[in-house]
Amino acid sequence: MKKLTVYTNIKDLELKQELLKQSVGISSTLMMFEDFYKKMVLLPDFKNIEPIERVFLLQKASSEVKNFQDLNISLKMRDFYTQSRDIFQFFYELSYNFISFDSFYKLKVYDGFANEMRILEDIFKKYIGLLEKEEKIDELILHFDYEINHYFIDNYDEFEFHIDKNLNQFELSLMESIKKEKKLFTKSIINSNNNVNSYQVKEKLEQVALAFKLINEMKKMIEVDKIAIILPDEKLKQLFLSYDRCQNITTQIDFSSNIYFKIMKKLLHYIEIPNPKEDNLFKKFDIDVNNFLLKEKIDINSFFAILGVVPLQTVSIKELMISSLEGHFLLIDEWLFIWLEEIKNIKIEDENGGKIKLLSLKEAIYHEIEGVIIVDFNEGVVPSSLSRDRFLNSDLRKQLGLPTSIDIQNEEKKSYIKLINHAKEVALIHSISSSGIASNFLYELGVKNSISKEVDYNFFYDISPLTPLIEPQNIEFNAFEFEWSSTMLKNYLECKQKFYYKYILKIAQRADSTPNDGQILHKVLENLFKDRSFYEDEEALRDNLKTLITQEVDDSTVSNIYKKRLWERKLEHLVSKQIKHFSDGWRVVAREKRVYGEIGGLKFKGSIDRIDQTPTHSLVIDYKSGSIKKVNSIKKFENLSDFQMNIYKELTKKTLSNVEFAYIEILDSGDLIKVDRMDEKEEYLMEHIANLKATKTLNLEKRADIHNCNYCEYQLLCQRGAYLR
Repeated sequence: MKKLTVYTNIKDLELKQELLKQSVGISSTLMMFEDFYKKMVLLPDFKNIEPIERVFLLQKASSEVKNFQDLNISLKMRDFYTQSRDIFQFFYELSYNFISFDSFYKLKVYDGFANEMRILEDIFKKYIGLLEKEEKIDELILHFDYEINHYFIDNYDEFEFHIDKNLNQFELSLMESIKKEKKLFTKSIINSNNNVNSYQVKEKLEQVALAFKLINEMKKMIEVDKIAIILPDEKLKQLFLSYDRCQNITTQIDFSSNIYFKIMKKLLHYIEIPNPKEDNLFKKFDIDVNNFLLKEKIDINSFFAILGVVPLQTVSIKELMISSLEGHFLLIDEWLFIWLEEIKNIKIEDENGGKIKLLSLKEAIYHEIEGVIIVDFNEGVVPSSLSRDRFLNSDLRKQLGLPTSIDIQNEEKKSYIKLINHAKEVALIHSISSSGIASNFLYELGVKNSISKEVDYNFFYDISPLTPLIEPQNIEFNAFEFEWSSTMLKNYLECKQKFYYKYILKIAQRADSTPNDGQILHKVLENLFKDRSFYEDEEALRDNLKTLITQEVDDSTVSNIYKKRLWERKLEHLVSKQIKHFSDGWRVVAREKRVYGEIGGLKFKGSIDRIDQTPTHSLVIDYKSGSIKKVNSIKKFENLSDFQMNIYKELTKKTLSNVEFAYIEILDSGDLIKVDRMDEKEEYLMEHIANLKATKTLNLEKRADIHNCNYCEYQLLCQRGAYLR
C-alpha cells in the first residue's frame, strides 16, 4: 500500500525520515505541504507574472480607478512600490479564503469602509483584466481556473497530513478533494524541555557578552557546529558580528549591510537633495553623480547603463528587471530605489565565518541545533509585535475567519517551542533597560524565574583591532579660554573624553543634510511669532501653524505627508493652551534671543527660544519636542548635569525682573511647566564653576555608565558603543 505523508514543518519531516531509515518493511513517501500543493494543482497554460512586474501592473490598474486617492496610497512609484504590498496581501487573503467583496458591504465597520472596499474591488477587477489581456496569471492571487491533478492522487492509496499551522480555505479544499482514506494530525505542542534557563541583564548590549560566555559553557557538552544564537530582531546581527573577534560565528550577510549598498542609498538621497560636500565620497567609489541628476524619465536599459558595473552579485536581478520591465519609463531615482529594494534582502554566506550559527527564527527551522541561545526575549519582541492591517481590523478578521494577530503570534510561539524542544540546552536572555520586561511567553514555557547576570565590561574592549585616538592621559586645561554654554557644561560634567574631542580637538560630528523634527518644530514656532506677539483665537493660531509646517515640510514623500498630519493633531493641545496663556496677559517679546555674560568669572552664552512678558513679570521659555514630565523630578542634585535654565537666569538677571523659567512640551500635551528649586540647583552650578576654574588638567578616563555611549557620536574614537568591530 502506497502512502503519502505531508508535513507543514520541515523538522517533523526530517525526523520521520530518520525513523524510516531505521525501520524495516515500512514504506511511505514524505512531502512538504508546499510541494503537495504544486503536485495537486494544475494551472492554466499561462506565464506566471514576476513579482517585480506585478507592482507596475497594479499601479496601472490603480491609476484607472476613480477615487483611488481615498485609500491614502500614493501612486508615485517609490511610495506605491512598498504600499502595494498591503493591497496584494489583502487580495491574497480574500481569494485564497473564498471571501467575496459582497460580504463586506453589509458590514458597518467605520465611516468610509464600504467605499474603500468598492475601490479595492475595482482595482482587483482591473488588475485581473490586465493579467488576462497579457495572458498571465498571478499565483499569489487565486483568480484563475485550475484543475485537481487526479493522476497524482491515484498514485497513492492513503494520505496522512501533519499540520502545525493555519491553513487557508483553498489549502483545506485540496485536502478535502482527496476521496481516499486520509488521516489528519494537528499537534498541540507542550514544552517538554527541562534544560531551559532564563537570564536577565541590564542593558541590551550586555546580551552580546553573556551570549558569548554561554557559548563557551555549551561547547563543553555540545558540538560547536550545533550551537546557534537566535535573533528575534535581526538588527542585533551586526552587534554580534562586531564583537566576534575570533570569527567563531557563521551567518548569512544581507546585501543591505554592504558598503556599496549603503553608498547607493546615500546616492538616492543625494539625487533628492544634492550636497556638494558629498561629491568626494562618491568619487572614491568611481560614481559620477552628474549622471544621476537627469530630470527626464528613462527606460530600464538606460538606467543600468548609467549605473555601470556594480561590485555586488546582482546579475540575475538585473536580467530579471530588464526582461520584466522593458517598455516602462521612470525617473532615475525611482529605478535606483526599486533596484535597491530588490537586492537588499539577498543573502550571501559569510566566507570568513566559523561554526556557531547566527540565525533568525525562520532560518533556524532548517538547521539541526542542540544548543540554543535566544536573545532579546523581551515583551514586544517575542512574540513579535505585528504591524496594523491597513484594511481589516482584528474584529473583522475574526468575523471572516482569517488569522488574527493572536493567531499569528501563536504560530510564532509554536516555532519557538519546537526549536526549544529539539535542543539539549536552551538559554533565553532579556534586558531590562528602557523599561524592558521579560516576555510573558516565558511563563507559558514554565520558566518562572530569571537569573540576574552581571557582565564583565572588559569583554567589549579586549583585543580591539583599532588604535584609540588618544590613550587615557592628563591634558592641560584652562576653563577661562572657553566661552561656555549649557550644552558644553553638560558634556564636560558627563564625559571628559567627549568634551575633549568636541571642544578641544574640535572634531565635529557629521552634519545632517536635513534638519531633524525638533529643529523643524523650533523654526516653525520661531516664525509663528515673527509678525505678532500673541494670538486671540485658536483658529488663527492653528491656521498659521499649518501654513508654517507646510513651508518647512513638503509633500514629496508619504512619510512627510504623514508627519504633517501627525503634527497637526499633536499640536492641538498646544494651540488651546497657548491661547489661554495669552489671555492671561502674556506677550512674546523675544525669539531666539542670544544672551552673553559672565557667571562666577567664566564667560557664558546661550540662545533662549522665547521670552514672554506681562507688565510686571517675565517668563523665559524653552521648547521641548519630547516629554517634560520629569523636568522637576530630580532627586540627587549632585548627579545633575543640565543647568540650562540656571545659566539663562544668570545671563538675564540684569535685563529681566520678576522672571520665571519654563519648558513647553510642543507635541501631545502642550503643557507649560515652570522649573522649580532653582536656588538649590544654582548652588551646584556655582560649585561646578568653582571646580572648573581650579582644574588645570583633564583626566581622560572613560565614563562608567557605558549605556550612554550607544548614543554618542564619538563612540568609535573611544572604542565604546555598538559599532566597534
